[in-house]
Amino acid sequence: MQTLSHSTIVSVELGRLEEARATVAELVELLGGTDVLGASEVAWVAEMLGAADALRTALAATPVWLEPYKTVLDRDFERAAELFAALGLVDEGYARFKAGEKLLAEGRASEADVHVHKALAFFRSLGATRYIRKTEALLTKAGLEIPA
Repeated sequence: MQTLSHSTIVSVELGRLEEARATVAELVELLGGTDVLGASEVAWVAEMLGAADALRTALAATPVWLEPYKTVLDRDFERAAELFAALGLVDEGYARFKAGEKLLAEGRASEADVHVHKALAFFRSLGATRYIRKTEALLTKAGLEIPA
């Protein structure tokens, strides 16, 4: 399950969207009514590929710890970040990045600034070079300060 989940992220990152869509469809079926790990990557990709409703239905009867993934499907990335943080899940960093990205798109730079800087600090603490670069690029594009 987790291997398939990880492959969806890789497919999206490489621009192989049809491949990712097919994998998400398969994972939605596998996740329905279960409480397995792997929903993390699937939620992010399902949100990106327009499969949120199908996954939301599949997750309807799942445990409370999957609540943050449901907020991802609703594009409530700020709430997702808080829920991930409360559960101690590493998805908090990406949720903060997505929250900042969304808030910037809505013209809410001061609110975005907080999330993007928290995301950057998180990615730096992990040495996640790809996401550090993406976050710094987002800050630069928005005209926000990149901390040293």
